[in-house]
Amino acid sequence: MRRLVGLALLVLAGCPADDQSQPDAPGSAGVAVAWITDPAMVPGRVEDGFDLTSVQFHLRNLRVVGDAGAGDARTTAPVAELGWNDKAQPAPIEFPDAPPGLYARMLFSIDRGSTPYAYELHGTAETLTGREPYAILDPDPIAVDLDYQIEAAAGRRTTIVTRIEFDDVLDAVDFDAAPLVGGVRTITAGDAQLATIRVEVRKAFGVHPSDQP
Repeated sequence: MRRLVGLALLVLAGCPADDQSQPDAPGSAGVAVAWITDPAMVPGRVEDGFDLTSVQFHLRNLRVVGDAGAGDARTTAPVAELGWNDKAQPAPIEFPDAPPGLYARMLFSIDRGSTPYAYELHGTAETLTGREPYAILDPDPIAVDLDYQIEAAAGRRTTIVTRIEFDDVLDAVDFDAAPLVGGVRTITAGDAQLATIRVEVRKAFGVHPSDQP
């Protein structure tokens, strides 16, 4: 009798229970935001009248917006630092768990946070007195909203290449009107030129089909 009970228990143990598991979630796509500049190299000559020696942007709440919506933590970077100088270039911002789908917007603010300035541009410019160093130091935030159409497939890393064009930004500056501070043409808080420069900085960011891999 004990042998029959043991066989019955063995049979029951081998029977599969009802499957209560959920279907596997779609595979992650993996999205990265890479950065390029115009001019192609910083430090570098922008136009005959001026060049760039270093650039710094402090980004806050950068979001690449796909089908999952704008509030997805998998596609949000609370803080991102973009810096170009003779020693460093910014690395891509990685979202390894980004879901597959169509990505159509990028949102972020250029915001100083705990730093003195939201962004800084340094270089030299041709003025009436010769070639002089300049500094653009803006403490105020700028909201950026970019539109594009890039499909991210499951299981494959997709790079969104974002270009920053500095020529129009510097074309908007009257360096002769910038005050000299310690021998540097400096535009910062309180300077009337900053309003125009901010407009050009916002427009300088773009995602262009010709830049995509």
